[in-house]
Amino acid sequence: MMDSKSIKIAWTIFAVLAAHLLSCTSDDAAGRRLDSNEDQLHVLADAPAFEGVTHNNVALSSAELEGSIWVASFMFTSCGGSCPVMNSNLAKLQDEFADIENLTFVSFTVDPERDSVSVLKSYAARYGARDGRWQFVNMPKEAVAKLSAQGFLLGNVDSPAMHSSRFALVDGQGKIRGYFDGLDDEAMQKLRKALRSLADGETTHS
Repeated sequence: MMDSKSIKIAWTIFAVLAAHLLSCTSDDAAGRRLDSNEDQLHVLADAPAFEGVTHNNVALSSAELEGSIWVASFMFTSCGGSCPVMNSNLAKLQDEFADIENLTFVSFTVDPERDSVSVLKSYAARYGARDGRWQFVNMPKEAVAKLSAQGFLLGNVDSPAMHSSRFALVDGQGKIRGYFDGLDDEAMQKLRKALRSLADGETTHS
């Protein structure tokens, strides 16, 4: 018979796995992937507007990203499951695409009450986030929940563990061009291809 500590650990593992499965299911149901042709990036929707504060305690809004290619993600600093993998992959992209001057990574915390600016700053340093290139953003809980569910169509974040593992790719015209699983190597390769395609000025497809 398991003791109370073992039961608590088992329930924690179950909750993380369940949240991940629910997130992936909702994402797949929405059909938010790179077009199966893989030679074209279609416009999926307008990127949502947002306002928040970065890990450097500087205001950031979607308006300031006009003209930039950016990758949006949702995370929280105490996440021990998907977030470390997702952020490690973003750190690799930050290094690999250093030549794309107008590329930005924007990671929104889904646990804003715990993830203060100072907490986010330490977390950003852990992954080597470069100023002006990778922003960790804090915004009110209700706002980030709406941004995830209604803005990027990446599901509800009623609890932090329910955040999506998908990255959303936004082009310089503020259009969402694809969703990519930040835990999947094949999806990350597709994202690399998509980033290069946008940087090279590919033609927009409706």
